[in-house]
Amino acid sequence: MREWPDLTAGAAVPALTRTIELADLRGLRFRFASLVFAGETVRCEGEVTAVTEGAITLALRVVVAGDPERVAVTPASAVVGRYR
Repeated sequence: MREWPDLTAGAAVPALTRTIELADLRGLRFRFASLVFAGETVRCEGEVTAVTEGAITLALRVVVAGDPERVAVTPASAVVGRYR
């Protein structure tokens, strides 16, 4: 699973957008496993689970940094690709 650098919640969306700037978000599903509070640092982790013509499917999760770390979002998935 690819690990992203620790980001505050406000920085996560622009970082993700830069990473997949050539693709459109076609689908997103997620479920909160625990709360995330203002000021906490989160780490977004993801793994490519499928590649088809025109789309990539990702398995995702969000971890709140700390001792101990806790998983805030799981299960989660996204589909990115180009609209035609």
